[in-house]
Amino acid sequence: MVYEQIEELRLQMQKIALDKDLTDKRVVGVSEKLDVLINEFYTANKRSA
Repeated sequence: MVYEQIEELRLQMQKIALDKDLTDKRVVGVSEKLDVLINEFYTANKRSA
Protein backbone atom coordinates (compact mmCIF):
# COMPACT_ATOMS: atom_id res chain seq x y z
CA MET A 1 0.00 0.00 0.00
CA VAL A 2 1.17 3.53 -0.73
CA TYR A 3 0.79 4.62 2.92
CA GLU A 4 3.37 2.05 4.07
CA GLN A 5 5.77 3.13 1.30
CA ILE A 6 5.37 6.75 2.39
CA GLU A 7 6.16 5.88 5.98
CA GLU A 8 9.17 3.78 4.96
CA LEU A 9 10.61 6.58 2.82
CA ARG A 10 9.93 9.16 5.51
CA LEU A 11 11.88 7.13 8.06
CA GLN A 12 14.67 6.50 5.55
CA MET A 13 14.93 10.22 4.81
CA GLN A 14 15.05 11.08 8.51
CA LYS A 15 17.79 8.51 9.11
CA ILE A 16 19.92 9.82 6.24
CA ALA A 17 19.36 13.44 7.29
CA LEU A 18 20.66 12.79 10.80
CA ASP A 19 24.27 12.91 9.63
CA LYS A 20 23.93 14.65 6.25
CA ASP A 21 22.92 18.14 5.18
CA LEU A 22 19.32 18.50 4.06
CA THR A 23 20.66 19.48 0.64
CA ASP A 24 22.67 16.26 0.32
CA LYS A 25 21.77 14.45 -2.91
CA ARG A 26 20.67 11.32 -0.99
CA VAL A 27 18.28 13.28 1.22
CA VAL A 28 16.91 15.21 -1.75
CA GLY A 29 16.50 12.01 -3.79
CA VAL A 30 14.46 10.30 -1.09
CA SER A 31 12.47 13.50 -0.57
CA GLU A 32 11.57 13.62 -4.27
CA LYS A 33 10.41 10.00 -4.20
CA LEU A 34 8.38 10.80 -1.10
CA ASP A 35 6.76 13.76 -2.84
CA VAL A 36 5.66 11.54 -5.74
CA LEU A 37 4.12 8.96 -3.40
CA ILE A 38 2.35 11.60 -1.32
CA ASN A 39 0.88 13.13 -4.48
CA GLU A 40 -0.27 9.69 -5.65
CA PHE A 41 -1.82 9.02 -2.24
CA TYR A 42 -3.78 12.27 -2.17
CA THR A 43 -4.86 11.95 -5.80
CA ALA A 44 -6.16 8.42 -5.21
CA ASN A 45 -7.99 9.48 -2.04
CA LYS A 46 -9.49 12.54 -3.72
CA ARG A 47 -10.95 10.37 -6.50
CA SER A 48 -12.50 7.90 -4.05
CA ALA A 49 -14.01 10.59 -1.81
